[in-house]
Amino acid sequence: MKKLLLLHLILIIATVCKAQFITINFETPDSLVNIDTTIANNIWQISVPAKTFFDSAYSAPNAIVTDTLNFYPDTNLSSFTIMVWDPSWMFWDPSIGISFWHKFDTDSLQDGGYIEVSVDSGATWTNIVNAWYISLPWPLGGTFYYDSSNFSNPIIANGQPAFTGRSDTANGGWQFAQFGWCFPPVNWADPYPIFVRFTFSSDSVHHNKEGWMIDDLQIWYLVCEGIKENVANNLISVYPNPSTDQLFIKRKDDKISASIRVIDLLGTLIFEDKNFTAESINTRIFKPGVYLLRFQDAKNICVKKFVVE
Repeated sequence: MKKLLLLHLILIIATVCKAQFITINFETPDSLVNIDTTIANNIWQISVPAKTFFDSAYSAPNAIVTDTLNFYPDTNLSSFTIMVWDPSWMFWDPSIGISFWHKFDTDSLQDGGYIEVSVDSGATWTNIVNAWYISLPWPLGGTFYYDSSNFSNPIIANGQPAFTGRSDTANGGWQFAQFGWCFPPVNWADPYPIFVRFTFSSDSVHHNKEGWMIDDLQIWYLVCEGIKENVANNLISVYPNPSTDQLFIKRKDDKISASIRVIDLLGTLIFEDKNFTAESINTRIFKPGVYLLRFQDAKNICVKKFVVE
């Protein structure tokens, strides 16, 4: 049975959007986590880390580690997956974010860890850096990239953008990272579970490095209620997208009265007009990032994603 730890249920926008959280701290078995045993020599383990650099979990005692005792071997490919959404959960058009704390210690630009997403039950996988999903440098800090001041998009030996090198920071080596997207491209007539895969890869040269360690992984959802029954995605179109100063809103019926709300991916209300009659909104007042525009008339709701550069 799926284990959903619902830690918070916060009303973000009155009767419209909620934030829901699942936390995986690796202290007890969780059916959302799957270490791929079909991969030969998969070195991911959930236990107490006991190495030199990987000396303890972020929240003791357990973390998921590329071997809790030994250096990672050469010519290794190891993965584990997290199911982040399932049709049975009945979330309609969720915006999904994933965050975690981690350490990594690898041969720089040769070995490393990377993250992929699948929206077709694992049939195909795409590195989140290369996907059109938006990888976000969130206000809490952290991005997918390692040492982005020097390597904007580091590529390891197998051609994947990855965390690579050593996460030697002031926080004992622990770094925070998170990424997310809104409205995953799922065919809602025949939806599939959505999975995120964490893969560690090493080349043929051994360097006595410790690998990758992850703890306190959290999945959050911004869930808009009521949209499923009244959704009308063709009610409006928005352009240009990305926007720099003005976002134009073209209505299917320009005679209707409507209200609009703009929220960011953390659920914060950024802009609201309960009697919207204009043709555009000023996006110069928004910080660069991804936003959701909710347009509602007397009968329908339409939600559009847009980006401000």
